[in-house]
Amino acid sequence: MASQMKRIFVVSTYSPTSRGFGGITHSVTAYLKLLSSMSLDTYFLGSNGSLQDRVTAAGIKKNLPNINVALYTPMLHKRWGIGPGLLLHLPKVVFADFIFLNGPRTLTTILVGIIARLFRKRYVFISHASLDTGRVKRTYRKHPLTFTLAEPLFCFSVNGAEWIIVTGRAEEENLDRAFKKIRVARVENFFDIDLPFTEPSDIRNGRRYIFVGRVESDKGILTFVRVWKVTAGPNDRLCIAGSGAGEYAEHVLRALRSDDRITYVGEVSQAEVFGLLTQAHVLVLPTGLDDPVIENFGNAVAEALIHSRPVMVTSGMHWDEYADSEAVMIFEPNVEAASRVIKYFSEIDRDTYHGMCVTAYELGKHFNMNNARETIQSIIEGRGAAGR
Repeated sequence: MASQMKRIFVVSTYSPTSRGFGGITHSVTAYLKLLSSMSLDTYFLGSNGSLQDRVTAAGIKKNLPNINVALYTPMLHKRWGIGPGLLLHLPKVVFADFIFLNGPRTLTTILVGIIARLFRKRYVFISHASLDTGRVKRTYRKHPLTFTLAEPLFCFSVNGAEWIIVTGRAEEENLDRAFKKIRVARVENFFDIDLPFTEPSDIRNGRRYIFVGRVESDKGILTFVRVWKVTAGPNDRLCIAGSGAGEYAEHVLRALRSDDRITYVGEVSQAEVFGLLTQAHVLVLPTGLDDPVIENFGNAVAEALIHSRPVMVTSGMHWDEYADSEAVMIFEPNVEAASRVIKYFSEIDRDTYHGMCVTAYELGKHFNMNNARETIQSIIEGRGAAGR
């Protein structure tokens, strides 16, 4: 049945090759790669906005040559704005056989979802944590007026979907009650990365930590930096890769400047991130230390595992499902627990650490793109999927 479909639409405000928008960009790219590999006629509709440079159709098609690309120029705000070009593309939605909407809480996905529901098109929402209770409250605190005005349209858009796609049990359990009646499919984020085992540098010369992600309060990096500065050893190093703006980012940058063991590289390309991961000994994702939210997945965690590196992540997230793995060090989102996990990592010997890297590599294979193929095809064909 999937092979008979004429058009699969993938819609996202955040486009492949855009910079500064975090994990959604990488997930959108992965879905496009998977759908293209399934010999489906796939279209991408998204924004050409980026916090660095501008996205072009040619740039997207360089890595995704079989994808049809339709871009519009956002107005008012690169993250959330829509432009008149979007209105020209919206009629194409009517001719879609199936639609994947990425990140429901943007004007683009809300509009497409409304049109899809009105014209009785088959579509799913890939949540990207935008539907969990904590994130809903956080969005309201940040944008109370916009949230109040848009919420009825947003709920109408989401509640017409066949499925909500979440990454796992934690995200499913935290879905806001407004969406509890929609069927849920669990699909862990996946990657088109296939690497050999990467040997780490000698941990006895100092432990190298890395954080990859947005420098915003939901990521918890400010408190982690403060704890790390008083807990890590004199030869340890911490690298922070990612961008941020506003008061929170300024506090983080001030905290970094007072310790020459910490390096801030800013927003870097994916290739550069992968290089930094192999140079590091452990990746940290301290979500919840500064803001009481959860992480639906954390792409950087899976990427670290794929690159043979263990991770430190806060509890209450997707990675609780892998708590039994020695490659996943889980700690409660508080100062005391953060201090304990840093001390624990400081005390492990070289052989133990090497074993953690081997375990990380084996676990990383689990997130290969091909492992998601059957579930995505089942959703498109209407055969169902694992979940509620």
